[in-house]
Amino acid sequence: MKADIQKSVTEIIDKSGVEIDTEERQNIIDEAIQTALEHIATSVSTAPLGEGSKYMRVWVRFGESPELPGVKQKRAALVTFTRKMKDATVEVRAGAWYDGRVVYTNQAVCDEGERFEEIVDATLRAIKGRAGVEDDPSIAAFLSIVELPEVTERVTDLTTPPGLLELVVSGDTKKAVERIREVEYGIICDMCRSDLDLVRIIVDAGQACDGVLASFAGQVARLANELPMIKQEAKSYAVHHANDLLEPYRFEAAQDKMTGWATW
Repeated sequence: MKADIQKSVTEIIDKSGVEIDTEERQNIIDEAIQTALEHIATSVSTAPLGEGSKYMRVWVRFGESPELPGVKQKRAALVTFTRKMKDATVEVRAGAWYDGRVVYTNQAVCDEGERFEEIVDATLRAIKGRAGVEDDPSIAAFLSIVELPEVTERVTDLTTPPGLLELVVSGDTKKAVERIREVEYGIICDMCRSDLDLVRIIVDAGQACDGVLASFAGQVARLANELPMIKQEAKSYAVHHANDLLEPYRFEAAQDKMTGWATW
């Protein structure tokens, strides 16, 4: 892309007919390219493409029902997905999983400074309120497990995989999405310490919460599809900026020409 912009700006300079030394010419080209890159950076800032950028936090509290003779233990888990929004708020999606299915989901938007423990407590209060009016005994059973003192909590951050920006810029959307999913699954497996049942619980909760786990991959895919238009816009910005930078040289050349006519 840089070569394409350099070619376009060079043509503008050549067609302008003004006399510019090599250093000034290169300065105009460099500034035009920088303008294009800044436009692209602003456009793609909607998704954190830098390697290692945190885009979502996954937290889980899980446990099992007490051991009783002749009674199969049931597992329950509360899973939350937290991500920062553009307006400096924090979106929290929560899924309550019990005995093979998600029995409750919730969405909340909180201030960035709000303590996570308070958000979890508010979610549990909402679930308790639902348990009082629902006929489904699964919600009450879920609460009886996740509020036990023996529950386990784990947390991890989903981060942008290396090389994602290059894949997006090159237009390889499919490979970019596959890379995101592969890395996300690996991070969640590490958090769950290869407990595949717990991994499935988190994936189920993510699907029940409007597919929140797939949101980043979807965002990147949309951005990659828009990139050709963004590149074209960036090139237009670069050419326009180069014309602005050439204006003083055109003005000076016009003055010299008028002075020459007056002398003649």
